[in-house]
Amino acid sequence: MSKKSFRDACRQWESERAKFIKATSLAAYSLTIRYHLEPRFYSLKDVTPESVQRLADEELAAGNNTTTVKGIILVLKMIIRYCERQGWMPERIYDIHFPKRKEKPNPQVMLVEEEKQMLSWLSENPSPKNIGLLICLCCGLRIGEVCALRWEDVDVKRCVGFEQRTMAANSFQFTWPVPTYELQVNPNLVQNEGF
Repeated sequence: MSKKSFRDACRQWESERAKFIKATSLAAYSLTIRYHLEPRFYSLKDVTPESVQRLADEELAAGNNTTTVKGIILVLKMIIRYCERQGWMPERIYDIHFPKRKEKPNPQVMLVEEEKQMLSWLSENPSPKNIGLLICLCCGLRIGEVCALRWEDVDVKRCVGFEQRTMAANSFQFTWPVPTYELQVNPNLVQNEGF
């Protein structure tokens, strides 16, 4: 085993990798080395399966998410493999364990009865905003379509919408039906409000 410092091994690995990867990838690897690896490992003897597991546990405890910590460990493993090929370190198995993923709670969804109450209230209290909400809720418009929607895109008398633009770069035109009960309000309300 070599008495080479971890820092020197990292510099040699970086200069070797620079020939094969993009500059942005090398910069990301370098930052990982400087901020996460070099402060923990002084010599190659310090890099053991136990110390690598401890690194992962401490990074997670510090608030880094699992993906970030896996990225740090990936860079470390690339450096370790390089050092093993150079004969500076003995070959070892680094089996790092991560905590089981926490299941995200299911988002709360409206009950059918709650949805009916909301749609009923929006229909009974017509305003340009409420009519717009009804159209969006009942037609299943996506967020880009909602953001780009204008009142001239909706034919209140024929109960049809004409989507002519979206907020996305590649827009297209299509037609969607507007449920009739939504628009059983005075069409002048929409046109006179300037929406």
